[in-house]
Amino acid sequence: MPDGNFQHGYHLLVLVSPEATLLLRKNKTAVCKEVAGKPAAEIFWAPEGDCIAEHEPQVNSTATVQSTSHDIGNNVFYMTCPVFRCSGDKSLT
Repeated sequence: MPDGNFQHGYHLLVLVSPEATLLLRKNKTAVCKEVAGKPAAEIFWAPEGDCIAEHEPQVNSTATVQSTSHDIGNNVFYMTCPVFRCSGDKSLT
C-alpha cells in the first residue's frame, strides 16, 4: 500500500435521557414538560383528552416539549404522561 493521507468521516449523534416534570394546576389542566432533550420527545396522555403540545428549539440543538391537557374531568383521579424518546422513556403519574 503506498504512503499517503487517508481521511475518515464520522457522524456522532449524542442522545440525552428525558428529564420530565408533571404539574397539576387548579384550572383543571395538567402540564407535562420535557426539557432540553435530544432528539425532542413525544408526550402522550392517559386518559386522552384535549391536549396541546408546544415545541421550543434551544440554541444547543436540543428541544423543550410541553404538553398541556385541558378540561380534566371531575371523575379523573389518575393521569399518566408517557414521555417517549429513542434515548429512553419515562412515565409520570
